[in-house]
Amino acid sequence: MKLYECTGEDNYLEDAKGHLRLILSRQDTESSPVNGFIRAWKPGQQDTALNYFPDDKMSNHLITPFFPVWSIVEAIRTIKDPELNNKAREAFNLYFEGYIKYFDNISSFGNVPMGLYRKDPGGSRKTGNYYYRWGYVNNEDEEWWNGINPLLGYAGAYLIRGGLLTGNDEAVRVGQQQIDFIYGCNPFNSSTVTGMGYNQPDFFKTTTYVPHTPEIVGAVMAGIGSSDDDKPVLLPGWWQTTEYWMEAVAGTIMALNELNSYQFSRQIK
Repeated sequence: MKLYECTGEDNYLEDAKGHLRLILSRQDTESSPVNGFIRAWKPGQQDTALNYFPDDKMSNHLITPFFPVWSIVEAIRTIKDPELNNKAREAFNLYFEGYIKYFDNISSFGNVPMGLYRKDPGGSRKTGNYYYRWGYVNNEDEEWWNGINPLLGYAGAYLIRGGLLTGNDEAVRVGQQQIDFIYGCNPFNSSTVTGMGYNQPDFFKTTTYVPHTPEIVGAVMAGIGSSDDDKPVLLPGWWQTTEYWMEAVAGTIMALNELNSYQFSRQIK
């Protein structure tokens, strides 16, 4: 879709339509009590995880947004074919109603989970036939403690944009909750953005560079992580949760930008 927008060449648009059809074909419409998520796949292999990634090694995806859901949202904006556009809208609303709202109702802070799994990844949290976690694994040493701010920021961005495009104010509300979590509405009452909010933990001062990175107003830390049994963990001064991450900054800025667009659209109305 981005290549099509940059070049105007229809072959890129046709490729995007094909990929969108593949993503839509992987949306779960039958599971209970949670559905609407995009099933993972790997060519030639049976599904091993139920999230947005090709396997159950979630540690490899610390810094990425949920690309299939973001693609559905972008398709609503970019692909004008009436049938496909309508299917993308229906897919986003099903994802929100069947997946996001379920976890919004059971989460004390309204944050989205990392994903669904066929086997217990730690924590014994189960819904229907699947397990879930609020946090994810460190890709260096397999410890469950990396911060979830990249996850929250990107999720907030696509929920707000999707809500704006489909007129779903509830999706926008849940999207804003992801920003709220980053700014301090979390189990530690602690903002993980320097200079914004209250009770910031001591940020990580790397010894790789001398002098170390100074405090930067607006910089976003990795965020609250989780223990092996998926309990919230915040480690002041440690890289796993308080290091400045560009991925956390990017997702947060994207979500704030989408929220600003939503507020501007409300003012026009």
